Amino acid sequence: MLTAEKVKQKGKELGADLVGICSAQTINKNPPDLKVPQIPANISPEMKSLVAIVKRIPAGAFRAKSMACVHHLDQLVLREHDKIAYRIARYLEQEGSYAFQTAAQETSWEMKHGSYGYLSTRHVAIEAGLGTLGLELNLMTREFGPRCYTTCILTTAELEPDAKMTEQVCIGETCSRCLYACPSSAVLHWGIDKRACATVAQEFGVASLFKVFERFITAVASLGNYAYLFIFLLLSLPVLSGPFRHIVILIIIPFSVLWALFLSYEYRNLAIAFPLIALCAGVAVEKWVDRIRVAAPGRRKIEFPAYAALLIGLLALGLMTLKVNGEQLVSRQLTQQRQIFEAELNDKLYRYFSRTNGPEPVISSYPIGWLPGLEGYWRLERFKDYDSYQHSLVRYADAELLLFRSDADERILKEIQQKIEEGIYMPIFQEGAYSLVRIPPRE
Repeated sequence: MLTAEKVKQKGKELGADLVGICSAQTINKNPPDLKVPQIPANISPEMKSLVAIVKRIPAGAFRAKSMACVHHLDQLVLREHDKIAYRIARYLEQEGSYAFQTAAQETSWEMKHGSYGYLSTRHVAIEAGLGTLGLELNLMTREFGPRCYTTCILTTAELEPDAKMTEQVCIGETCSRCLYACPSSAVLHWGIDKRACATVAQEFGVASLFKVFERFITAVASLGNYAYLFIFLLLSLPVLSGPFRHIVILIIIPFSVLWALFLSYEYRNLAIAFPLIALCAGVAVEKWVDRIRVAAPGRRKIEFPAYAALLIGLLALGLMTLKVNGEQLVSRQLTQQRQIFEAELNDKLYRYFSRTNGPEPVISSYPIGWLPGLEGYWRLERFKDYDSYQHSLVRYADAELLLFRSDADERILKEIQQKIEEGIYMPIFQEGAYSLVRIPPRE
């Protein structure tokens, strides 16, 4: 006779680390999201029980500096998940019941734009007594914490369900390790910012593609009225003669696209293309004027002497100098220079210094010395070598701030985290991959 204990024992023999069982009726009556019900009845109303299995992710991958190691290991674990679930389904059918497994980490574009699957395997595992939800809404198990994946097998067999855990595994904000560890600050209070999470968790996925488009649009918008010049050139391609059309297509457009995607933190990086842009725009104006003359042959031809055009240009330049003074130009340049590199990080640094006694020395690999008003406060340390880091702490005794990336040397990160937990260091803020921490004075 098929029993729940036999199924769980077989699941572990086949490679599952944890196995639990819950009633399909329990999930049908209590869907995780009432607006988008992820219930077994929507998949197959004949299914009576759900067998949840957990496979741990080796923790060593999370100590690697590159997320590529984690992504590779994730794929290996998920593929193993599918194989184990398939073998359990076959076992159940050999015992006389119908069964099939869901795909590990399954999502459907029909359900909340691909962020949901037909079943919430986390909630199935919770109902099966394998763990509880964590602060970041991941499944937390006593054995593996959040470093695990889960999937489930649906079956017509009526198996005795396991009891839910009555004690919460995650202790919440009193621990806050997930809050400090998340590089995109996506962890909320028993919730998660999925968009912020995707910027790091899917660094090679759809989120990266959207970031490219966002960067391009932001760069074009930052050009202001100059963007119309590019639009004019694109519209003028049919009227430009061969050499000038080639300049636009082979030089101006590719260089401008590269600038928008990778170099738009500084307008001056586009300056090399402006002489060619001005040349082609001038030729395009001439070509359009010629076309208008041809289209209106009955109109009287108006001729302007060359010196008249020069005088008009000088007059326009003079009027511009009266309208825009030097202080305005400097102020605008400083405002734009504040946005170079990581604009949001720069903004947080300026806001923090405005709340304190003003700028102070910062030990960092981030080039804050290029930011207006912070030129003399940069103490360079790349946080890639532990001995070099210790030397910098002694060398830059005037600095009481550390600004470092999440991919710094593991020994350095471990030491900083330990001193934060001991109350010696004080975390100030986190922005993207960077963290700002205050350290005590040193002699």
